[in-house]
Amino acid sequence: AKHAERHLSTSTQDIGTSARTPPSSAPSLASLAAADRREAEREATGGYATRDKVQVWSNSKQVWSDGVVLEAFPADCEAEGYNVPAGTLKVSFAAGVKWIRPGQASTSLRKHPGK
Repeated sequence: AKHAERHLSTSTQDIGTSARTPPSSAPSLASLAAADRREAEREATGGYATRDKVQVWSNSKQVWSDGVVLEAFPADCEAEGYNVPAGTLKVSFAAGVKWIRPGQASTSLRKHPGK
């Protein structure tokens, strides 16, 4: 919360004192927060963030399948009634939804080729 407040006060000050710069050229508070979150997600998960296109290893079919990261969890939290440790990924692919625990991404996920 402190991080976001700092951006908010800086953005407010910039808008008030910089009449020469059109507001459209400055990043919005929402985009700063989103960029910060994606950076935190990648750091916590070993390089993955929400909406990344990936390939997921299917244990049952023994093949890689195209998928997408539905959500990356950069901090310990509760989701869908479960305690979720930082670094967890929730991915969707042809076989359904898979939760990738911290440390499992290196064997269960890979970047989608060309993405």
